[in-house]
Amino acid sequence: MELNIDKGRRKSFDIECVEVTDENLAAVATWCKGKVLEHEGTKYVDVSASDKNAMNSRQTKGFAGDFIVRHVELNTFKSFSQKAFDKAYEITETRKVNKSSVDGKFVSDEIAEADPEHVVAQTVPVNELTETEKEADKNAALGVDPKLLGDPLDPFQLPRDADPS
Repeated sequence: MELNIDKGRRKSFDIECVEVTDENLAAVATWCKGKVLEHEGTKYVDVSASDKNAMNSRQTKGFAGDFIVRHVELNTFKSFSQKAFDKAYEITETRKVNKSSVDGKFVSDEIAEADPEHVVAQTVPVNELTETEKEADKNAALGVDPKLLGDPLDPFQLPRDADPS
């Protein structure tokens, strides 16, 4: 029997992170639901309450120069030294997009500013396109005039200038 061996790669996961400084200790502690504590005259952020599975006690203490990392799916926090952080993670560039809280569609900054109660701001990686942007790119590649299109997320909507008969 011939054995077919496949190659693979461990799936990554999304994080949020912040570098701890002497100036932001309290704000970081609030963000990660931790506490500012002091050991031998040095203040640090204690994140032990938010992660019971830390590999060692050092991962529960964020000193100035360390990074506090939030695992987005698990909503757990750990501390990493600069060196450990650089080995394990990379910071991705993000951009803000606005989504309607009524229908979930993406809206422009102008609409978001005019109706902030019904818009949720989200961050997405710079290289990740929204469905609206993907549709606009596809139409541009096909040479379709965007002024003739209706809502790109509604495939049943007729173009604005179309004859409904």
